[in-house]
Amino acid sequence: MAYLSKLTNTIHLTTDTWTSSCQRVNYMVVTAHFIDDDWVMHKRIINFRPIHSHKGDDMARELLDCIHSWGIKNVMTLTVDNASSNDKMIDLLVKKLPNLYDGGKHFHVRCMTHILNLIVKDGLLELNHHVECLRKAIRYVRHSTQRISQFKKCMKDLNVDPNKFLCADMPTRWNSTYEMLKVAVDLKEVFFAYEFKDNSYHHDLDKIPEDSDFKVCKALVEFLEKFKIITEIV
Repeated sequence: MAYLSKLTNTIHLTTDTWTSSCQRVNYMVVTAHFIDDDWVMHKRIINFRPIHSHKGDDMARELLDCIHSWGIKNVMTLTVDNASSNDKMIDLLVKKLPNLYDGGKHFHVRCMTHILNLIVKDGLLELNHHVECLRKAIRYVRHSTQRISQFKKCMKDLNVDPNKFLCADMPTRWNSTYEMLKVAVDLKEVFFAYEFKDNSYHHDLDKIPEDSDFKVCKALVEFLEKFKIITEIV
């Protein structure tokens, strides 16, 4: 704490907010990044708390309270995603925080990985019908233990690695869609075998995955691999 509060030391902050789907509670996390006197880079979570809302003024108030409680005197930058509420939060913080370099012109840093996330999500929309076809088939299989058991039996009959299995994705995380498609494409022949084992498969789904869907998704996986590598580097 003594290091963070020294005026001669510059601290870089990152923050994010989200809502717990089960609790319906808004949360904020604040992480401090700094280089110590021995030129060792540190990353420390200095705040994790529920907040009233995702509004810019509420977030600015909570962040200022966190900064003051730690005695931080010199905040150099704040990295956030591209939500519009963050722009308002930044404007309020620039007016309240002392010692900002060059009047706060370089205070706001936009998260590069979030920008990549937005680009990829827009790109995925162009091929969404192929992705959605596999997504629905995966959800169908994972919906019951009986279907899972039958699918795994098909894997065994085809000598497929039993440690590999279908995973669902999260709409807000493109990398989870990448992981979902990567596994599904590898299990293409298992899907085809499963068609003959489950009479409800054709009936309950609007469209079952065809070879053309797997081909498109395979190409998409190869394309997303590049963004995955860049995101991990960043």
